[in-house]
Amino acid sequence: MIYNTKYNTPETIHQHINKTHPNLLFTPSHEHKNSISFLDLPLIRQRDKIVIDIYRKPTTTETIINYISNQPNEHKMAAYRYVTNRMTLPLTTDRKETE
Repeated sequence: MIYNTKYNTPETIHQHINKTHPNLLFTPSHEHKNSISFLDLPLIRQRDKIVIDIYRKPTTTETIINYISNQPNEHKMAAYRYVTNRMTLPLTTDRKETE
């Protein structure tokens, strides 16, 4: 949500949203170092745009099974399919898959 800080505060917006329906309770997420996570995607606020990135756990090793290893092809291709599926999101042009 983007709002004008002259007229609203995060607390008043949060209170208003939680009053909309008795069975819904919202928990706010606040920006940290110009970034906020939304649906497993970090949104990074830059000067003139918002960049969407792919979240990587701190323990991610970025390793993929070597194609010539003695593993089933399904296992080798699983990581590529995963990355390809994640790339269908509206990311910046340098991250998009070329066809």
